[in-house]
Amino acid sequence: MWTTEQTFDSDAPVEALWPLYTSAEAWPRWADDIEWAHAEGHFEAGLEGRVKYSGLPAASYTVTGADRPRTFSIRLKLLLTHITFDHRLTPRDGGTRIDERIDFGGLLAPLLGLIERSRIRRDWPKAMAKMTALAHDSRGDIDPPRA
Repeated sequence: MWTTEQTFDSDAPVEALWPLYTSAEAWPRWADDIEWAHAEGHFEAGLEGRVKYSGLPAASYTVTGADRPRTFSIRLKLLLTHITFDHRLTPRDGGTRIDERIDFGGLLAPLLGLIERSRIRRDWPKAMAKMTALAHDSRGDIDPPRA
């Protein structure tokens, strides 16, 4: 098992970030390592979807928990590994503290964790900054996930 945790302080409010963070179709707009993602249905426990990360095969994921608009968890199955993403959005000084914990488990977890560690640590803050910028964007062209 390999784990990493990150924290990012955004100046955007939780209400502006939640739709971007929980809409699979929006993920490629702020996460440069995601080529495409989709899911159909309400963003709640049990929702299933697919995602394609750069350099990796497409993978299935399941939302394992969601407490709108504060926390959600996703479990991804990829290359004999399961990856759990736990996300927490906490209102803070007019903005939001974003916490993410990623747990790699399964047969290839040590290898995949080792390979992905530097990319996650380098790219995750950039993705959170990009999501924050999109949250401030007044175009309003993101469809929020159905509650």
